[in-house]
Amino acid sequence: MSPGKLVKRWEEKSKHTIINVIEDKLDKDLHLDEKDEKNLKGATEVDIVYSGLEEIICSAVEETVQTSMKLNCSFRLAAYVNAIEKIHTVYEGSGYTL
Repeated sequence: MSPGKLVKRWEEKSKHTIINVIEDKLDKDLHLDEKDEKNLKGATEVDIVYSGLEEIICSAVEETVQTSMKLNCSFRLAAYVNAIEKIHTVYEGSGYTL
């Protein structure tokens, strides 16, 4: 089962619980419209995938910028250095020596 399906209902229920607590504290019904209900539904699988991709891309960009600054080189060269280091780490963890 995908992670999105595992948390979607829990997320929706927790948001409804928060709305209920606010309504109780204000002693008032907030009358949620269709747009509000849609926002309470939680992230779709596509939203979760895009969020994960965004995190990966942002991390890679930050890592590339840091390497570029550290080695005083272009972003392209820094990206190559990071890629080679990752390959080296995998080989090293697998027991291969380079």
